[in-house]
Amino acid sequence: MGSTLSTSFSRSLLLVSPLLALFVALGAACSPDTEVDGTGGGGPDTGCGNGVVEDDEECDDANFDDDDGCDVHCFRLGGSECGNGAVEGNEECDDGNGDDTDQCLTGCIAAYCGDGFVQTDEDCDDGNGEDADACTNDCQPGVGCGNGIPDGEEECDDGNESNADACTDTCLNAVCGDGFAQLGVEECDDGNGTEDDNCHNDCTLGDDPNFGCPGADVVVDSGSPVDLIGNTADADDITSGLCGGLGAPEVAYAVTPSDSGTMFVTMTGLMGADPVLHVRSGDCETGPDVICADDDFTVGGTETAAFQAVANETYWVFADGYQGTSGPYALTLDLQTVVAGDACPGIPIAVALNQTVTEDGNTALASTAGGVSYKGKPSTPCAAGTATKDIVYAVTPAVDGKLVVSLDPIDFDGNLYARTGSCTTGPQVACSESEGSAGLELLNFAVVGGAKYSVFVDGVAGDAGNYSIDFHLNPP
Repeated sequence: MGSTLSTSFSRSLLLVSPLLALFVALGAACSPDTEVDGTGGGGPDTGCGNGVVEDDEECDDANFDDDDGCDVHCFRLGGSECGNGAVEGNEECDDGNGDDTDQCLTGCIAAYCGDGFVQTDEDCDDGNGEDADACTNDCQPGVGCGNGIPDGEEECDDGNESNADACTDTCLNAVCGDGFAQLGVEECDDGNGTEDDNCHNDCTLGDDPNFGCPGADVVVDSGSPVDLIGNTADADDITSGLCGGLGAPEVAYAVTPSDSGTMFVTMTGLMGADPVLHVRSGDCETGPDVICADDDFTVGGTETAAFQAVANETYWVFADGYQGTSGPYALTLDLQTVVAGDACPGIPIAVALNQTVTEDGNTALASTAGGVSYKGKPSTPCAAGTATKDIVYAVTPAVDGKLVVSLDPIDFDGNLYARTGSCTTGPQVACSESEGSAGLELLNFAVVGGAKYSVFVDGVAGDAGNYSIDFHLNPP
């Protein structure tokens, strides 16, 4: 489907693009029209990134390098001093190592229950704030599947979410026919009860194990994710996607959604494979690529892709590899008819002092009807069209402080603004809009602990696309 040169060029382009976006963002941060002073209005060269230490900034070196002593939030925590073994400045601790399972986390923050890392005095730590799951908010095992203790009607409970071992994520013993290939035990497991396909009913491979087109049939219902386990090493190299897969074997799935909506596809290489994930429409062998993902350049990495799917139309999902790599993988197909954050009150985000929470998304997957389309104010640079798609986050800071929000609109002209009070009608507290595509947007405004703030990722004049957003809470 493409030459080695074109595949290498695509991958190189993915590596160069973040640098290009960085320079564009740096220029935007110094533009008189884009900086926000935290009161909702723009000001000439004010705010983090202008090279001048102002307000509550600890530093401002006018770049977006987190490793030079002054991070992207104009905060010294996590800079060059952190990690030298001496507690300096506003560091809570500094043990000079990168171990997040001891009492001092990366970033020189003291470990605490809820940080997502299991310390020696904790039985678990999922960091999700949910007290009724397998790990409680005091870092003790909860009740139910996933707590590592078989209880109730559970057949097993190994405390992990893997379906490739002897205990599935539903706490049932793995058996041939459950649709999950147990590594080292089963050659395959399609769970379909058909004897004459490429996976026999005894979970051994068929006579023609290329696993290519027309692909194994998979029906996906809204709200019922489908988990698949496979091994590209059992397949043949027949095709590739626009972003990669040349020279590596691939497994094809004929995926049919029962409803129209957004299909989220996730592929994780379990061992040996650097995953490449691509999707076609129309025809398995000759149809156009709908989407191709090769962003994680590591063996055992994870690729994610999302596309708009039409009910009862078939799409071919290919689990592939980069430059000849192959091996076991896990694939999840999740059809959502409602996109998270498409409407108020938005995706909940809890952020603690000195903590950074990162989210990825795609405003193109949202609707114009279900969301909140912002018209802007006459006195501000934020003037998105009424038909522009947006994603909203409901952000709750743990304590009083300054909330710094950084939006990287990867492939579109982004618009970032925040409201207090009502998500739909509350007053604007901050707004940022850069000149041109892929410009970094920054908000920095005072917040009250426990209050909710609605942060909107929007676009200019109908523009939409992929983005990454950071929420960081500084001291007052």
